[in-house]
Amino acid sequence: RAFLVDELASMDRDEFLRAYGNVWAAGSDAVFPSMLWDAANVSTLETGRPEAGQEVRYGVDVSVQRDAAAVAMAWRGAGGRVHVALIAHGPGTDWVAGEVERLRERWEGPVSVDGSGPGSTLAVRLPSVDVLTGRRVMRGCGDLYDSVVSDGVRVARDGALSRAVEGAVRRPSSDGFVWGRRKSVTDISPLYAVTLAAEGVLQAK
Repeated sequence: RAFLVDELASMDRDEFLRAYGNVWAAGSDAVFPSMLWDAANVSTLETGRPEAGQEVRYGVDVSVQRDAAAVAMAWRGAGGRVHVALIAHGPGTDWVAGEVERLRERWEGPVSVDGSGPGSTLAVRLPSVDVLTGRRVMRGCGDLYDSVVSDGVRVARDGALSRAVEGAVRRPSSDGFVWGRRKSVTDISPLYAVTLAAEGVLQAK
């Protein structure tokens, strides 16, 4: 109990509730309005997969501690909605390049990484890599948020991605926001991977 009292004294209320109360961030700190995020999440049967040969975009990200990495894929589905899916999330980073190569054998497409994030070190190992500037990452976060709010995206339901969203917070950046790596209380590499993958598809309207 004394430990929790000390932690509460060192954090703001929302941060404490996220870390120790399993409560979503409230108000402007929440990554997405929870009801709209839930509505965007559908089963993999509904999102499906791209048709063979259809161009997609991939997103790769690494946790701040570099103890986990994530690979996501985005494509435009029937009806014009963008579909995104977390394809893999696992310990370490050594497996990432092989997973991307395996996926690109069926669906070709560029691989996006955050040029200022932990995943940037993987750029030399990845094929057809697109290193996003800070401004593009900020735009990608805003675009994904807008798409969730406007019912313009379908997200393949995934536990690791849901946990990342629940523990993530927004961080102001220039004239927009990004997902805050340091203040988030979970590994948010799945959220960033999905965001980086969706960025190129959402901009190719």
